[in-house]
Order: sequence, then C-alpha cells, then structure tokens
Amino acid sequence: MARANGLIAVFEHNPWNPLTRRAVRACAFDEDVDLIPRPRLASSLRAAGIEVTDTAYLLLFPWRTRLLRALEHALVQVPLGAQYVVAVHPADKL
Repeated sequence: MARANGLIAVFEHNPWNPLTRRAVRACAFDEDVDLIPRPRLASSLRAAGIEVTDTAYLLLFPWRTRLLRALEHALVQVPLGAQYVVAVHPADKL
C-alpha cells in the first residue's frame, strides 16, 4: 500500500522492442507470459479510475555515455526502449 500523495511506478518489458521479445522468449522464467504494451496498461489503469501521471520508455541504449543518456531522455515517448514505466498516484481502488 502506498502512502497518501505517494507514487506507484509499474516497470514492464516493452513488447514492441524486438530484443526484449527475444530475451523473454529465451528465458524459462518468462515462459507463457503476455507482454503488455504501455498504451494498454495505461488505458486499463485509467479505466479502473486510477490517475496515470507519467509514462516513459526506458533503456534504449546498452551503453551509458553522456550523449546517449541525453538522447535517451529526449526519446522517452518513442516506443523503442527495452522497458517502460507507468507512474500512478495511489487511490482508494488500489
């Protein structure tokens, strides 16, 4: 349970990233999983009456240079990252 005025962040694999799909297929732990696209997760949360406060795609580049970090920050709404995050404010429904 989150505190009042807290924040809950849901991190998930991005099914639109081909390398992510490949890694999930190769992992026995992930057998038979259903990867949820970010728009579907955000829409489901909104339909349940939960306020989505932010979304972003993450981990576009495996290397961490200053230039690539800046580029990744500029591309958070482009669905290429290996993962995504959906941030929500807690509500009575959680």
